Amino acid sequence: PVINQNIHKSNPSLIFINTLINGSRLRAMIDTGATHSFITQGALSTLYHSAIPSCDRIAQLGDGQTTLKIVGEIQLVLQFDNVFTRLNVLVVKNMNTDFILGSDWCTSNSTRIDYEKNQVSIRSSNGRTFIPYHKCIDSLTLDVKSINVIHIAPRESYTVQAKVELSSADTVYFSPVDVTQSDKSIVMSPSLLHIHNYTTYLEVYNPHDYTCTLPMNTLLGRVTHTPYHVHSCLFFDTPRRSSSLSYQHPIINTIEIESSSSTTSKTIDKLRAHI
Repeated sequence: PVINQNIHKSNPSLIFINTLINGSRLRAMIDTGATHSFITQGALSTLYHSAIPSCDRIAQLGDGQTTLKIVGEIQLVLQFDNVFTRLNVLVVKNMNTDFILGSDWCTSNSTRIDYEKNQVSIRSSNGRTFIPYHKCIDSLTLDVKSINVIHIAPRESYTVQAKVELSSADTVYFSPVDVTQSDKSIVMSPSLLHIHNYTTYLEVYNPHDYTCTLPMNTLLGRVTHTPYHVHSCLFFDTPRRSSSLSYQHPIINTIEIESSSSTTSKTIDKLRAHI
């Protein structure tokens, strides 16, 4: 059987919190649009847990391309301060992040994401329990990979459709992978992206006099959390197959970053000013 991950509610950005599971700490990514919660075999091996009943299922993400092989299901006990919650979690072989809290956990605990105050809250006997974002949230990333084989004409830019293992996000910050740009002879710039149905779009430029080809599943870069003061902005309303913009012309969602910019927040501030 196939478990299809449908979108229910958009995440404001990439959100990570700390959890205490069966007495051990584990970082979790919140995804309000994922119908189930997931944990990798590797992460589960670091926790005290009961035996896993085996199963053979496939989780297909909303991009229609990405699948997760499910090897079992297990009940975990999550602790936040004095609040204990039980959660049935699907165990997968590999995933871009170790642990995902999906809409099943969010709904059963009346979860709220307070984007402005950098915290998440859940229902408790005393009202609500507040959970701060992970302290390293600005450096926690997810991979961005091309969905299809892409051919970019000489000295032209191309709007590439890419996949991310996150159902949705109003705004995330994209950093291109330098190795990718070097190996494939392409140019990308840091940008703010919108994720919908595990999919996003970004501009890639070919500065050469020959056609550049990007294979399927090429790692283009990584996305990170954007802070509250960066307002949500949809940069690509509809996908375009290609464009003939010269790289010397400004592109709406990109900016050249000075070497002195060392943090994500500073970079994003410059990006907003540029736009």
